[in-house]
Amino acid sequence: MEERLQEILPKVTETFMRFGIKSVTMDDIARNLRISKKTLYQFVSDKNDLVSKCIRHEHSEDKCRIKEILDRNLNAIDEIFAIMEMVSEQLKQVHPSIFYDLEKYYPEAWNEFHSFKNEFVYDIIRNNIEKGKAEGHYRPDVNAVVIARMYVNRMDDLWNPDVFPPSEFKFHDLYLEVMRYHIRGIASQAGIDYLVQKVKKQIQA
Repeated sequence: MEERLQEILPKVTETFMRFGIKSVTMDDIARNLRISKKTLYQFVSDKNDLVSKCIRHEHSEDKCRIKEILDRNLNAIDEIFAIMEMVSEQLKQVHPSIFYDLEKYYPEAWNEFHSFKNEFVYDIIRNNIEKGKAEGHYRPDVNAVVIARMYVNRMDDLWNPDVFPPSEFKFHDLYLEVMRYHIRGIASQAGIDYLVQKVKKQIQA
């Protein structure tokens, strides 16, 4: 049963990413999976449960992807760029309403999302800052705790339609801009020089 659920969740998540969450019904999901709704309810109790399970599964996958990046022992700037590229690729597929849907209609899943951001993402950013300071790529006076907290809380603005209306801004573009702003704000002169050369090589590639 659990193995079958793990096969289903990525397909459901992809559907939510493409069409939003609120607009997709359990009938739509069952039809897309080519199973009966009765069979679908063998895996989840209701749509709220399904959304929460999708969020947890996606977070588990994200942790594995990021661990693979961390295991490459890149310098701090290359590491944060690799993570940025991974996340921005995912955000290309996100429907504009998905974060609004989560916050308004699926509080359990929204809390899961916030816990992931405030704990796992916070630790990744804080550790990256300390790594960059030790390498000399980031300024030695940067307060890793403060900056990491600022970073994860700034993410909330990206999902706020009052700040960035989806009709005018894409999550992917917003995220890239925030990451560039973040790196520039904490980089030492050596880090900025490295960043400039890195971006130049990417443009020429």
